[in-house]
Amino acid sequence: MELISKLYEIKEHDISSYDFVHLIIEMMNQQGREYEKELIQLLESKEENRHPKEVLFAAYYALACYYKRYDKIDNLWKIIRKNDAFFSFAPLSLEIASWYYRRKGDLKKALELDKELMNKLDISFNAAPYISYASSVSRLLKIEQDRRFSNKGILNWSGKDAMFKDWEGAIEAIQKAMQEYARIRNGKKYGKHFAIYGRLLMFTPDLEERSIKEINNILDLAEKNIKLAMQYENEKEEDYFKRYEEYNHFLNECYLVRMQLMIHLNNKETATKMEELSVSKEKLEKKFEKVQVQEIEIISIFSAIIAIILSNIQLTASFSFVQTQMLMVSVLCICIILVSAAILLTNEGKKKYLAIVTGMLAIMIFTFLTYVVIKQLPV
Repeated sequence: MELISKLYEIKEHDISSYDFVHLIIEMMNQQGREYEKELIQLLESKEENRHPKEVLFAAYYALACYYKRYDKIDNLWKIIRKNDAFFSFAPLSLEIASWYYRRKGDLKKALELDKELMNKLDISFNAAPYISYASSVSRLLKIEQDRRFSNKGILNWSGKDAMFKDWEGAIEAIQKAMQEYARIRNGKKYGKHFAIYGRLLMFTPDLEERSIKEINNILDLAEKNIKLAMQYENEKEEDYFKRYEEYNHFLNECYLVRMQLMIHLNNKETATKMEELSVSKEKLEKKFEKVQVQEIEIISIFSAIIAIILSNIQLTASFSFVQTQMLMVSVLCICIILVSAAILLTNEGKKKYLAIVTGMLAIMIFTFLTYVVIKQLPV
């Protein structure tokens, strides 16, 4: 009778309101273990219409809350399967289903239910659906981050834009939930809000693409919020140690993410440097090949110069003094032309243009002297 009296008192509040949820949680925190069997019996007799539907829904929500808190997933599914259709009139029945699917691991289904419930309830009336939504998003983001570290594509969203949209929506939802809770509870803070916010920061969708400074700032803020969750958790609640252990796990998870990101960035930097070294090696090989060709061409040019000098020494034996001098000047011009060609092959910029001008002048002088020599040769 004591339980029935409490349920009747609770149902005086709107069964979709925050006050309803708060009173149910408070009741189950104090005497959840004692009420479990009585709540089951009450739900089994629901068809007899001995109590209003609102009272029966309060019993359903209370029992579901108890099973959720202690991760009794099979028991939670059992009462959902038996009672969900009967309580379809109550929006918070969607939240109960979301609890189950999130713990089962079907996070996409949980997210779908959360969004459906958010469309029915404003956050100022009941922030619970928004907290549930933020929690589902944070868990999905963890999966996506693990996939990115393994170079896999997006699994739980249609694309990056959709993922960012839900991440931003979840951040906004949990921050508003914090504000609403503080407003309703005279400035008090609820640890779970800070834990969810910390995880949303921890799994920021583009975290690994940011600078090391940005990554550290974001993860520092994530750690700070998780530590605040541990600080604000109510020691008087029955599941305090379970929650504290969960938040401690989140903190270790944050340390792991930081380490993974540092390794990821180091590997990325190493790969970039290796790629740069590969490109540099290719450039050096091409430059070496070019130098080899230039060296061969230069050797050929100087070999030609030597051959011309030697052959002209032999020719001057039958020439007059004037013809010999003019021929030597011509040979000198040819040598200048060949040397200019060598400079062209081995230099760039001003030296290259100087070689072109020098070569052109040498060609002009050579042409003129050749003409003079030919004129003076005996017919």
